[in-house]
Amino acid sequence: MKPQVVLFVCTGNVCRSPMAEYLLRPGLPKEWETGSAGLYAATGATASQEAIDVLARRKIDLTPHRSRPLNREHVDAASIVVVMTRAHREQFRARFPEAEDKAYLLTTFDPTAGGSDIGDPIGLTGAIYEETCSRLEAAMNGMLCYIKTFNSERKTQ
Repeated sequence: MKPQVVLFVCTGNVCRSPMAEYLLRPGLPKEWETGSAGLYAATGATASQEAIDVLARRKIDLTPHRSRPLNREHVDAASIVVVMTRAHREQFRARFPEAEDKAYLLTTFDPTAGGSDIGDPIGLTGAIYEETCSRLEAAMNGMLCYIKTFNSERKTQ
């Protein structure tokens, strides 16, 4: 049976979406996989050093990550597409209107975030990366709860 896929999407696929991917991975049920891509990503770039460092402090190795641009294959394979900002959601919906029901703003899984955007830390300080990672982490429990009910919700619709 083909695994279900959570796809995280940001702009360049070197900070937010790979951090979210690697943060979620350890808690995923075995029938799920996770990946990430960028709306404007180059192919093959490493994660930013600050993203690598912030996850290393959490005992997570982000060094294997390589960026990839979002494409139709990724969207078709994904059960859930999780974006970092409302603008990402709008850009995703414009490019893949048939898949708009797959797109979720990450902070909707964090009851304290109020559906706010998670800003891009690229080029900013380690402290901003730390804050960004904390905001990503805050949504992971809600995401995992949703994932665990995802199949049963789809079957009843």
